[in-house]
Amino acid sequence: MKVYRSRDGQVFGVCKGVEESTGFPARYTRIILILAAVLFRGWYVLAAYILAALFMPVKSPSADRGFRENFEDLRNDAVNMAEKEYREFLHYAARNRKEDPAAETE
Repeated sequence: MKVYRSRDGQVFGVCKGVEESTGFPARYTRIILILAAVLFRGWYVLAAYILAALFMPVKSPSADRGFRENFEDLRNDAVNMAEKEYREFLHYAARNRKEDPAAETE
């Protein structure tokens, strides 16, 4: 069994990756880390967590899913990004139209 970092984690995905690999809930892993930081020196636990985040490989999304699902996710992400950019463009265009004195005289 290989332990990976998760892409869906809260900070670096270490605890969520442990959950996905072992089945041990991430909530309990986080509680254990906090208790260890309180009982021992917090810097040691923080350093161990950061080292784990640096050296644990990130789990590839294609490991669990097929090509079609990954492609659909990429497509949905691209569509969402384009919609967001278009909304921002309309917002800035409307704001500039209100501030342009030449637009009021026409």
